Amino acid sequence: AASEERLRLALEGSETGTWDWNLNTGRLTWDHFMFPLYNVKRSDWTELPEDFFALVHPDDRARVENSFWDAVDKRRDLKIDFRIVGANGDVRHMSCRGRVFLDAHKMPVRMSGVSMDVTVARQTEEALKEAKDSAEAANQAKDEFLAILSHELRTPLTPVLATIAVLEEEAEGSPELLRELEMIRRNVEVEARLIDDLLDITRIARGKLEMQKGNVDLRDLLDHAVRNYLTAEASRKKLKVSVVIDPGVQTRINADGSRITQVLWNLLQNACKFTPEEGAITIRLFNVKSAGGGELPDVVIREREVSLLG
Repeated sequence: AASEERLRLALEGSETGTWDWNLNTGRLTWDHFMFPLYNVKRSDWTELPEDFFALVHPDDRARVENSFWDAVDKRRDLKIDFRIVGANGDVRHMSCRGRVFLDAHKMPVRMSGVSMDVTVARQTEEALKEAKDSAEAANQAKDEFLAILSHELRTPLTPVLATIAVLEEEAEGSPELLRELEMIRRNVEVEARLIDDLLDITRIARGKLEMQKGNVDLRDLLDHAVRNYLTAEASRKKLKVSVVIDPGVQTRINADGSRITQVLWNLLQNACKFTPEEGAITIRLFNVKSAGGGELPDVVIREREVSLLG
């Protein structure tokens, strides 16, 4: 009695009903939890499987009926989800589980199971899917927008750089003008680098970022980064910039030069940004050994110091 009471409470709390289909007599009996689940009055219930199938949504009916008979014929468990249509036309989602029982001759004699209303769970699942699809569509639109914007922003910079190159050739006799043109070039290149970073974000998001590795000189890349991305900014903050390269350091590396330049640019910009005015930035290039005795390439940022372990 206690076990039956616990079962009753469990079924009632979970909005689950039980059913039993006698395959010899054709009677489909329901417990009293099934009637509110399917919005059927007990007095109207005929105990005919056909009347149960008639409650199923027309688009799911053939599939449900075939699943029941297929489970009986193949002596396997039933597991099926489907929709039903209420008297007022509302559609609800149901989940049905059943098991076939055999007699001594291995012939199916009955099928018993449970039904439960999973409408809320299905609606939640559909809402989450819609939200996920919407978020993915918005993210894709953002990536496409950034890609288009980045290309559009970069296009005008090419003729600007070409014009600066021409002006620099014509202004060789004017140091002051050359300094101004150098400043313009430097700022245009910084703008181009920022746009490249923006393009890289879209490439990473799409899994299309490619590395173009080659034999490059880290010292040359460092000199270029300091000259173009640090010197002018550091001068405005009255920062002392020192570059220390250890004797005998190996500077040839197998890497993507443009990506290493990006790394250097970000490191130097951060060093300049977070160093107080009239402070000092020390950039040191040296080789270190790994625990196994080999070269250990690494990049480390320290307070007011950028150490490039190459």
